[in-house]
Amino acid sequence: MNLAENEIYSEISMLRGEGYLSGSLDAPQITEKGKDALKGGISTSAQKSPGPSEEIKYAGFGVRFIGTFIDGVAYTVLLVILIIPIFILDAPILIIPIFIILLFLPVYEVGKMGGRTGHRLLKLRVVDENMKDPIGLRKAFVREFIGNILCVFTLYIGYLLIIFDPKKQGLHDKVANTYVIHEKSI
Repeated sequence: MNLAENEIYSEISMLRGEGYLSGSLDAPQITEKGKDALKGGISTSAQKSPGPSEEIKYAGFGVRFIGTFIDGVAYTVLLVILIIPIFILDAPILIIPIFIILLFLPVYEVGKMGGRTGHRLLKLRVVDENMKDPIGLRKAFVREFIGNILCVFTLYIGYLLIIFDPKKQGLHDKVANTYVIHEKSI
């Protein structure tokens, strides 16, 4: 299957998922919802992404740094609250689930909620190349773990790319093909 066929099958799958089409990928059939939509114009999730006339405002380094700082404060408070029972109960084994929670909380926040707490407070959203929000857990895992580890290995230069990149992508964004935009841009 070549790239064009793959894109067509992807579009058909999306329209099937939204109830506009039924049947197999090779022989799709228009549903009643699809017929109604054709009369009034189809509004699919793919069409929710901004067009060329709409301006996307990418979030720069400063506002993203403030969001990350807010996240750091929030996670520190959460960590302190979760660690207190370890000392009270004298149960160091409880530290394992606490670190699992703290490792996967950022992935969940970005993948299912569109960004971590600090970014959401500042009205920023992590979106994919189609400006889809939220990006899903798989892409969030790639961005939050693999991408951030690469940024650390590059002595944080991966984060400084945000300053110079026209779409304000850091290395962690480029690895996952994501963008951080201002909420009004969606």
